[in-house]
Amino acid sequence: MPIFEAVQAGLPVVAPGWSGHMDFLHAPSNSKKNKNKMRPHFANVDFELKNVQDAAVWKGVIQPDSKWAFAKQGSYKMNLRRVYKEYDRFESAAKRLQKHVLKNFSEEQMYKKFADAILPESEVVSDDEIESLFGSLNELQEGVG
Repeated sequence: MPIFEAVQAGLPVVAPGWSGHMDFLHAPSNSKKNKNKMRPHFANVDFELKNVQDAAVWKGVIQPDSKWAFAKQGSYKMNLRRVYKEYDRFESAAKRLQKHVLKNFSEEQMYKKFADAILPESEVVSDDEIESLFGSLNELQEGVG
């Protein structure tokens, strides 16, 4: 199951602490002292950064000099055991992360962030402006016809 879907489902995640998934694997701390501090809510696997394998190169998408995180086998095994043995603790963290992700990473919010990155809200035409424009066009068309 992809990492984001696991988080949405409230499942504990075991992953290297590198790459795009780091955007959503942190949530605010639940301690009163550090209420606004973002903390990792996953089992962090040690890794090595290496060039991608030749078979993964995809022209224009994944360049030959791109780096991927390769999990260290011992760290991966240790974290799997830790999650298994301390499942209640990791499940609790997963539920907190799930709540944070469902609130802050909804489809609508992500769409808005992507749209704003392409066309800032200050440049977006409002519904009133569109209706005014169509009203003006209709008046012109009626005057011609």
